[in-house]
Amino acid sequence: HASYTVSEMISAKALSMGDKKTKSLLKKRSVEKPFGIQLFGHSPDDFKSASEILENDYSPDFVDINMGCPAPKIIGSGAGCALMDDAVLATKIVEAVKKSVSVPVTAKIRCGFKDKKNAPEFARALEQSGIDAVTIHARTSNMKYKPPIDLSTIEKLCNSVSVPVIGNGDIYTLEDIKIMNNLGCSGVMIGRAALGNPFIFLELFSNRRGIPFNAPASKEKFDVLLKQVKRAIEDKGERNALNQSRKHVCWYLKGMRGASRLRNDASRISSYIELKDLIRNAL
Repeated sequence: HASYTVSEMISAKALSMGDKKTKSLLKKRSVEKPFGIQLFGHSPDDFKSASEILENDYSPDFVDINMGCPAPKIIGSGAGCALMDDAVLATKIVEAVKKSVSVPVTAKIRCGFKDKKNAPEFARALEQSGIDAVTIHARTSNMKYKPPIDLSTIEKLCNSVSVPVIGNGDIYTLEDIKIMNNLGCSGVMIGRAALGNPFIFLELFSNRRGIPFNAPASKEKFDVLLKQVKRAIEDKGERNALNQSRKHVCWYLKGMRGASRLRNDASRISSYIELKDLIRNAL
């Protein structure tokens, strides 16, 4: 029941150079619609080339520019949230993408780079360059994911632009959504709250419409986990998929009886059969 989905972060430079691993990250399934592709980088030329490839070969429903990632490796290259420290460069990137695609172009930002909170004026600059919507994570890059979130900066941003604003950060409940809406957000983006709990979208969809929501039983949760891992294996091969899925297994186990022991076992699984055995023991 998610209204739309977004790809993993895709390196604009790697895509423009034809990197096979990068192209593999662009796979999507028919149910993932609307589907946006998120690019990161710092060169307008790379963004232009990558956007042209997306337009011609992948037909995304929108293209999202990452200007909010706080990872040291990303900002160290001048990408992600580091772009919030250079509005002139950021607007050139927006203009380059807008000229290269026929679909809406959005941006994911934070309250600001390091400890500076310049999101409102930064978003205005993006709007003047043609951005179609802005998603804001309610923390600065230095805060990473530490509480609390900064709601006042989101409200200021909403009052500063006319394009839709999508709120992000610590959204777990219907009340969290209402808070974002009251600040002026047109919608919300959920990330970490869905880890191990993809049912959150149906839960919030039901709550918003006054429809009873029955929390999934353990078996139902594990059935979805197995489906998730099986699809990862189809895309990445069993070894890589299981290595990347261990943390997801641990997230699904959260709150279950004996979770600590099961998480320890999950950290060592290396095959789909071993995962099925772990789930059988958990049930």
